[in-house]
Amino acid sequence: MFWKSYSMRIQKILIIFIIALLALLTLQGIWLYNTYQIKLKETNSLLNSILVDAVEQEKNSRIIRKRKNEETRQMTSIDTIYVKEINKEYLMEKGIAPHQFDYMQFVLSNDSTLHFNLHSLDSIYSFMLHEKNISIKYALIYEDSQKIVETIGDTINNSFKTSAIHILNNSIVYAIIDIPFPTVLKSMIGVLLISIFIVFILTAILIYELRVIFTQNHLAQLHANFINTLTHDMKTPLGTIYMVIDQLNKGTLNNNERLRNKFCQTAIEQILNIQTLVDKILTIAYVKHKQLVLNKVIIDLPQVIQSLIDKFMIMNSKSVTFTTDYDLEDINIYADEFYLSNAISNLIDNAIKYSGDTVQITISCAVDMKYIYIKIKDNGFGISLADQQKVFEQFERGAATQKNMTKGFGLGLNYVKSVAIAHEGSINLSSFEGEGSEFVLTIPIK
Repeated sequence: MFWKSYSMRIQKILIIFIIALLALLTLQGIWLYNTYQIKLKETNSLLNSILVDAVEQEKNSRIIRKRKNEETRQMTSIDTIYVKEINKEYLMEKGIAPHQFDYMQFVLSNDSTLHFNLHSLDSIYSFMLHEKNISIKYALIYEDSQKIVETIGDTINNSFKTSAIHILNNSIVYAIIDIPFPTVLKSMIGVLLISIFIVFILTAILIYELRVIFTQNHLAQLHANFINTLTHDMKTPLGTIYMVIDQLNKGTLNNNERLRNKFCQTAIEQILNIQTLVDKILTIAYVKHKQLVLNKVIIDLPQVIQSLIDKFMIMNSKSVTFTTDYDLEDINIYADEFYLSNAISNLIDNAIKYSGDTVQITISCAVDMKYIYIKIKDNGFGISLADQQKVFEQFERGAATQKNMTKGFGLGLNYVKSVAIAHEGSINLSSFEGEGSEFVLTIPIK
């Protein structure tokens, strides 16, 4: 029921996420389109303005040539009066030149060598575009009063047409320009970067929120599983202990010493099981808050391991075979015997629980100049690569535990990791599904 509800919640979240992302991309697309149109208009206006400047420069170049040819004071006076900057706004809005510009064109037209020159305008326009760092294809069109057309430049189709600039006697000049998409985009670099950054940030926030939701649901499920398992597994030993104490209190076992001892031994075992579980939880809590204090002493590691082997040989109903190999070179081993023993015990317990009816466990110890290596290898179910990334986390249990209905709290390997870290060491895993696992507990020699 939980997983069905959880799956439905995930589907709703994904739908909301996709809708939000699509809405975001749509709004960004509309914004970029409108910005592109604005930049395109700005580019068109700029190209119009440059053409007006080019026409003025072309006219001024002819005036300069005329000045060189004329020696009279009258011509010099005329030049001084009329070599002025064109009223660009008037030219672009009305499409005709003001009076002084028109008059100068008339004066220049009286000399056949000083007529309007489209090739000269092309050179000037091209140079001015280059100065503005604008790379485009264009064609200049000149129409005289008889509608005779002269064209120079590239062949352009379905492109932007500038405003017509009046030259003289109803003759005009204008440009047809191909404005490539990248040209406009260059002026939008800042806008594009901001847009990409906004999309990235909002997407990252949405993904982060989803991860938080998934993590919270996962932790809630792990917590629920832990509580259920803890409640179930604590109920049996507490019930057993209560029954033994009740029988002893009633005196029922007073006349049967063998049965009394058996009941008491069972109660002690159940108490030890509860104590072991409590120790695991407290150790993990201490390490998490950096409060775990070790009592390091010289320990006999082979003897510690042998005591654990003897315990598991008695307690287990499975057929368990142990093989040991110690290569310790008479080096003194400093460690907290209680915590290290519990860590190794957890690894052996897992090797037995997550194996078939016949269990083969190899325990080997070796040292080098810096570390002690305690290796525990089994012939169990193995751990998938995906599960290997999470089995050392609190309450996490691999797929093999679900498949084989093995009881547990998901604390054992996290406990081992906590003890290893407290000893300034590490725990490593090598495993393949169906081929068993090998855990290597590494502790520095000090």
